[in-house]
Amino acid sequence: MNTIQLVRLVLIGLMLSTCGNAIYAQAPPPIEEEAMSEQRMHIMYLKYAAAQDVQNTLVQTMPAFSEGAMAVCEQRLNMLILRADEKVIREVEELIKVLDTPTPNADSQTIRSYALPAELRVAAMNVVKSLDLPIRVATDDSGLIVVGDEISHKTLEAAIKSLEATTSRTIQDVTIQVIWLTESAEANAPVFDNEVSKALQDRGFRPLRTLSIIEVASRVGTKCFASGAATLGTFSCEISLQPTSPEITLELDISAQYENSQLKQDELRLNSTLTSPLKRWLMFGVSQRNTRAADEKGTQPRDIFLVRITPLEPLVEK
Repeated sequence: MNTIQLVRLVLIGLMLSTCGNAIYAQAPPPIEEEAMSEQRMHIMYLKYAAAQDVQNTLVQTMPAFSEGAMAVCEQRLNMLILRADEKVIREVEELIKVLDTPTPNADSQTIRSYALPAELRVAAMNVVKSLDLPIRVATDDSGLIVVGDEISHKTLEAAIKSLEATTSRTIQDVTIQVIWLTESAEANAPVFDNEVSKALQDRGFRPLRTLSIIEVASRVGTKCFASGAATLGTFSCEISLQPTSPEITLELDISAQYENSQLKQDELRLNSTLTSPLKRWLMFGVSQRNTRAADEKGTQPRDIFLVRITPLEPLVEK
């Protein structure tokens, strides 16, 4: 039996175990996915760090382990079995160089500052919470201030390094388009992608008319404001974007003013936070207002707000 066969048997045995010490980062992908990738198996023995702690750090900080890569932790041998491509394996090896080191003063508490740009601080705090480290954390204008032992500091440093590498490959500048539509006999709305069009039909929307379109360029991690004219009214949006690669978390505050049934200005307001895919229309909200345009059954038209985020340039590699 050669080495590759032995590794496969060990990996299969760990996956089939239900009461042993194996801990899984992710279920193996389907066979067709494996065939399409350039992944290979790689064994890493740890000398100082606990394999389970290292595996937890990998899963929490490296997006590859939610996109097909896999790490199996074998506690008895204190080793990790990886199935990933060469790039991910190299990144894991670099992290382990930081984590798998002796810590003679592991119990002593030290204070360290971690300088982080504003767009990374929220993500870093989420990582800190997910790792459940025995540390105390405060924030200031430059980043994080952390009190903890040496092991916790090294784990956090590795997590931040991975987070910075991931963020350097995320979208920076984008265009946000927000469209205000209403049901109308005078339909003039553009044709959207099939999925959105089908979703609107399935929800029973009547033909749609475009009342206003707002388009604004913005940088991920910032807020922006945009406004424009609308049919018989005005339209404005306050937008906040945060990176959650490969998607973007979008907070949108919409103010849509229109002429009501008494020929006076009325307002629709919508505020929500959602995760938006890139380059695809997404229904942000639906509202019903009081206008003169009721149909023969007296039903008032519904208003629909769609949003789309488009990168201004390809992914940035720093």
